[in-house]
Amino acid sequence: ILLIITAIDRDGLYCSSVSLLETLENPTSFCKFSGVVFHYTIVNMALWWFFHVAIFFHKVLFPFQANRFEKLGRNKYIFATVSILSILLPLPAVIICLTVDKFKYNIHRFPTTLCSSNGDMWFYSTTLPIDVLFAAG
Repeated sequence: ILLIITAIDRDGLYCSSVSLLETLENPTSFCKFSGVVFHYTIVNMALWWFFHVAIFFHKVLFPFQANRFEKLGRNKYIFATVSILSILLPLPAVIICLTVDKFKYNIHRFPTTLCSSNGDMWFYSTTLPIDVLFAAG
């Protein structure tokens, strides 16, 4: 659906006005939406990857305990906890970027490829957590 919407009116989706300065101060709803989806998805994927590696590491390093967990049916609780954490952990940064004007999703490069929050917020809420998760995994 996003691809169809983007193909219909690409310029109108990102530009709220003919004036560049007005566009930079007033991002469109699609710009905010695409920024939220991209931000949430990329951090969520890194969390899923990290938890998958942690579960695999547990099975390789502690095979007897992992086997006992499977026999007792405790895996469903581990997977439920991992699912809840992966869904909830990216939300605070996304909510902050949506509510605080200083960190709002906006166009930061031309031609417009996607909307993102400002550089400092992007580093601390996306790049740094992903780097830490990949390094730990």
